[in-house]
Amino acid sequence: MNIKNYKKLFFSFDLLLNIVFFLSLFFIFVYIIWAKNYNKQFEDISLMPSTYKKYINWRYLYPVSFSLIYLSIILLQVTKFVILLRNKNGILKSLFPIFFINKINILNSDLKINKTNFIAFFVFLNISLLSILISAIFNIISDRVYWSFIVFIIYFVTIMVSYVPITIYFYNWNHNNKKNRIK
Repeated sequence: MNIKNYKKLFFSFDLLLNIVFFLSLFFIFVYIIWAKNYNKQFEDISLMPSTYKKYINWRYLYPVSFSLIYLSIILLQVTKFVILLRNKNGILKSLFPIFFINKINILNSDLKINKTNFIAFFVFLNISLLSILISAIFNIISDRVYWSFIVFIIYFVTIMVSYVPITIYFYNWNHNNKKNRIK
């Protein structure tokens, strides 16, 4: 694969992550409306014993879990911005890389900087996965309603799939540099 194919692959996963992020913003409002209607059903039925009443208190539970999700996405975006800035791209290209796919430098000419970029991005991907997993477990245990789990599965799969182009890209780049050093 040449560098243009890697760039397109890398930024297609970045675009997928951004789409999932904005769809989850919409999902929060849908879930809050659903939780209000669900709780209203229990308020209307006053004859039901209190042991069967189960409120979904979205005011306390879901801001914490969704903030973990958004913190992980922001960490990934900041990491991507810093890596692109370190690779001698401008601030505008680093902020909006999707618009400059063909003009952006994903890799730096210095092998040491590329290794630190890869390690930093890998660490933040793992932190993001961990926060998403904690958030999903928190929601499942707290109210046993699995509506919110849809968002977490989508995030989890998206970030796990993001490992694929990053690993392939950096592996091939390092492998090619080792071949050039031997020659």
